[in-house]
Amino acid sequence: KGRSIETKGEGSQVTVDAALEFIRSAAERKQSFLAAVWFGQLLAMIGFSFAFPFIPLYVQELGISDQHEVELWAGLLAFASGSSMAISAPIWGALADRHGRKAMVLRATLGGAVLVGAMGLVANVQQLFVLRLLQGTVTGVTSASNSLVASFTPRERVGFALGAMQTGVYTGAALGPLIGGVIADDFGYRYSFFMTGVLLAVSGLVTLLFVREGERPQARAGAARESFFAGIARIVHM
Repeated sequence: KGRSIETKGEGSQVTVDAALEFIRSAAERKQSFLAAVWFGQLLAMIGFSFAFPFIPLYVQELGISDQHEVELWAGLLAFASGSSMAISAPIWGALADRHGRKAMVLRATLGGAVLVGAMGLVANVQQLFVLRLLQGTVTGVTSASNSLVASFTPRERVGFALGAMQTGVYTGAALGPLIGGVIADDFGYRYSFFMTGVLLAVSGLVTLLFVREGERPQARAGAARESFFAGIARIVHM
């Protein structure tokens, strides 16, 4: 009888040790996921900051010589990206609820890689304007990455994780113009767009290979549509 109790106690201890080891390994995996998304965010922000500060100079290279027209086109190009992103953001958010956050990060990074890289091939400013419209529609790396991080981070650590993600944003925004300026000076403005495309592609591959999305609650399709349109109605009536 004593041996039975002792054996039972040892079995319980083994079970507890196994549970603790599983928790530790899960925490380590989530930390590695966070590091991977952070690195991808850093690469994306460096890439976006490579070329876009030099848009007015690129406009001149595309044949616009009048200073007033350069200013007008620079404003229109900024408006094109921001306005299309504002319109498409809630749609991508609704799709993220249905199809997952990781898919949205891949959409933003890999889609952005193609569109921004193509900006280095344009023949005139009108083509650049169209690509900026499409880029704003397809991209949105920061919001997609933050949603992905929130999906696998424990609730009590979400604040820390999102704060860490912001360091990636600001670090990339600080380093990008510096590196992009050197590349533009040595190789030309077009190569800045090519390098942005490469960095966005690498960012997407890092997410694809090294990040696993956390579980998301299952919701009925009708409820998802109702939530989406209700959110749009609230925005309109603000």
